[in-house]
Amino acid sequence: MSFHLKSMDELRSALEVLKKNGVDLEDPGGEIGPEAPASPHMGLWFHDPDGYRWELSVQNGAKEK
Repeated sequence: MSFHLKSMDELRSALEVLKKNGVDLEDPGGEIGPEAPASPHMGLWFHDPDGYRWELSVQNGAKEK
């Protein structure tokens, strides 16, 4: 499941909240990245306590970096 955020600032803020709450983040240390190679869409992925994978993303977020 993926949720789209409005800006990279929102995505970075969400990342900090997830870290503060000890959420199981994928790719520790480089959590925010393209959705696929050469994709302009940026995202991060994490797992909930039941092990389900979630994504937060920004469409065309690479332009905001």
